[in-house]
Amino acid sequence: MSKTQVLLVEDDADAALAVTVPLGRTPDFEVKRVACLKEAEACLQQMTPDVLLLDLMLPDGHGLETFRRVKSVAPHVPVIILSGLDDAKLAETTVKEGAQDYLVKGEIDRRILVRAIRYAVERERIRRSLDDERVFTRALLDAIPERMYVKDAQSRFLRINRQCATILSLSHPSEVVGKSDFDFFEKAHAEEAFAEEQLVMQTGRPLIGKVEKEILLNGECTWLHTTKMPVRDAAGAIVGTFGISKDITELKQAEQALRRSEERYRGLLESVMDYIYTVYLEADSPVTTVHGDGCLTVTGYTRQEYNADRNLWARMIHPDDLAMVVESFNRLVATGIAAPVEHRIVHKNGTIRWIRNTPTPRFDEQGRLTSYDGVVADITERKEAELQVLSANARLRELVGELTRSHEDLKNAQLELIDAAKMQSVGGLAAGVAHEVKNPLAILVLGLDYLNKHSSAAGHDISPILHEMEVAVERANTVVTGLLDFAAASTLELTENDLNAIVENSLKHVRHLLIQGRVEVVRKLGANLPAAVLDARKMEQAFINLFSNACHAMPHGGGLTVETSLHMLGANEVQRDAGSRTGLRLSPGDPVLRVEIRDSGTGIPTDKLARIFDPFFTTKPTGQGTGLGLSVTRSIVQLHGGFIDIFNRAGGGVTVTVTLRCGSQKAASHEPPVADDAIPAKTA
Repeated sequence: MSKTQVLLVEDDADAALAVTVPLGRTPDFEVKRVACLKEAEACLQQMTPDVLLLDLMLPDGHGLETFRRVKSVAPHVPVIILSGLDDAKLAETTVKEGAQDYLVKGEIDRRILVRAIRYAVERERIRRSLDDERVFTRALLDAIPERMYVKDAQSRFLRINRQCATILSLSHPSEVVGKSDFDFFEKAHAEEAFAEEQLVMQTGRPLIGKVEKEILLNGECTWLHTTKMPVRDAAGAIVGTFGISKDITELKQAEQALRRSEERYRGLLESVMDYIYTVYLEADSPVTTVHGDGCLTVTGYTRQEYNADRNLWARMIHPDDLAMVVESFNRLVATGIAAPVEHRIVHKNGTIRWIRNTPTPRFDEQGRLTSYDGVVADITERKEAELQVLSANARLRELVGELTRSHEDLKNAQLELIDAAKMQSVGGLAAGVAHEVKNPLAILVLGLDYLNKHSSAAGHDISPILHEMEVAVERANTVVTGLLDFAAASTLELTENDLNAIVENSLKHVRHLLIQGRVEVVRKLGANLPAAVLDARKMEQAFINLFSNACHAMPHGGGLTVETSLHMLGANEVQRDAGSRTGLRLSPGDPVLRVEIRDSGTGIPTDKLARIFDPFFTTKPTGQGTGLGLSVTRSIVQLHGGFIDIFNRAGGGVTVTVTLRCGSQKAASHEPPVADDAIPAKTA
C-alpha cells in the first residue's frame, strides 16, 4: 500500500516540528515541507500530493489570499488550514471556499491530525467520484436523442438534457431550473401536463407511452411519445417526476399523410369505373385475390360472386385468349416483370368484351414477389373503334390502289390512243407510198424479165448484174408488201374456225424454212378445243410470221414446240384499261384459247425486248428483215380481241404466247372488234 503524500507549507520551524514529528511516527505518511508560498507553488507544479497542510500567514502570503493562490495552482488537492488564530468566521469562510478542515495550532494532537488528513483525502476521493459520475450522467443525458427532464413536487424543472433545452430554445440546460411548462407551452398543454404529473405523484403509478400534441408559445407544433414516472428520495417518498419524451412528429405527419392518401385512394376507387384487384402469392398458402367493387361494372359479377367462386375469373376469359393470359401470369410470377395484357372476356350477360389488365408487382425486403395489384379496364369501345379504323384503312388502301391502277390505265390508254393515231397516220402514209411504189416496181420486174430472156443478144453476159437487180427489186417489193399489210384496213372476216387447223396450215406454209433450217417441230395440240371466231387468213399470216421468226432464230437447227390449250385467265394475268372504248374485255376467270410457241434459238437481247413490237424495229442484220412482222402480228391479234406476249426462256430461246377468245364469247360478225384494252401481265 502506497504512503499518503503530505505537503506541509509552514515557515515556523517549531510549528512544523509539531506536525512532522507526529506524522513521522505513522508509517503510512510521507511529509515534505516548504517554507513559503512560492516554494509551494513550484512544488505543486512538479507533484500532486494527497493532501496539503497550509499555514495562512507566510512570508509571501497572508490570509485567504494564500489559500486562494494554492487552490488556483492545485484545485483538486484537498487543503487543511493550519492557523495560529482561533477565528470561527475565518474558518467558516475557508471551508466554504473549498478547504477540507481548519485546525488551530497548539490544539492539534496526533490523533486529530491523522484523522483530519484521512477524512480530507477520502472526501476528495468521493468528490472526484461524484464529479465523474455527474459528468458521465450529463454526457449520457445529452447524448440521448429523446427529451429528458426532472421536476419537483410543484412540477418545476430541476434538470433537463441538452435535447430538451434545444427544443425549449435555451442556450444551456441550467437556464430551465425553477421554471415550469407554463413558461414554454400554451396554457392548455401546460395545464394538462401539470395534472398528469400531479396524478403520477399522488398514485405512484407511471404514465407510459402517451401520444400527445404540444404547442410551444411561438406556435410550433410537435407530437411526442411520453412516459412520466415518480421520483423518490432515499426514504422512498415521492418528491417529483421524471419524464422522457420521444419526438414522433415525422412519424405522425407520415401517418396523417398516409391516412389522407388512403382517403384519396378510397375516393378514387369509388369514382373510377375500372376494376381494381390484388393477388397475394404467399408461399405457404394458395393464391388469393381481393376484388374491388368495380368488378361489377366491368364483368357483370359482384365481389361476393368472385369470393364465392375462386375460379370465376379463369372461366370468364375467352377460350382463345386463355393460354396467353396464363403465360403472362406465369411470366410475372417467375420474373417479377409485369406487362399489360389485352384480351377478351365473356361478360355475365353473355356478350364478348375486351379488357386491358395492367398488373403492378410488389416485393418484400428480400426482393421476393409477394403480391401484385391490378387494374382491369373495359376497352371494348376502343377495340371496336380500332377495328373500324383498320377496316377503313384497308378499304382506303384498296381505293387508293384502284385509283392508282385506274390512273395508270388511263395514262396507258392515252398513250395507246396517241400511238394508235400515230400508227394510223403512218399506215395511211405507208399505204400511199406502197401503192405509188408498187406500180413502178412491177414495170421494173417486167423489164428485168425481158432482159433475162434477151441478154444473149447483147453480145456479152450481163446475167450477174440482172440477178442483183432482181434481188433489189424483190427486196423493195417485200418492204412494200409489208407496208400494205401494216396499213391494211381494220376489217376482219370472222368465222368459226378450228384453231389447231389454222396452226397446221401455218406450219405447212413455212415447211421449206423448217426443212432448210433443220428445225424439228413438236406438236402439243389440245383435243376438243372450242371453236375460235377468227379471220383465218389474217391469223395464219400472224402465225407464219411467228414461225418464220423462230426459224430465223435457229440458224444451226433446233426445236420448235407448238402447244394449244383451253385456259382460264388468272387474276394476275390480265390488266384492265379503264379507258377502253370497247365492250369486249377479258376478265379473270374467262375461258380463252392459248397458243404457246417455244423455240431453242438465240433469244432476244434484253435491252431490245421492250421494242420488238415497234414498226421497222428488227434484231436481224441489215437486209434480212423489214421490222414490220411482229407489228403486223400484234395488230392482227389485237383486232381479234386477244393479246400476245413474248419473253426469253430461262434455258434459252423464246416463248411466244397468243391468247384468243373462245367462239362462245362473240358471235361471228363482219364487224371486227376494236383491239381489246386487256394487256398481258409480263411473265419475264
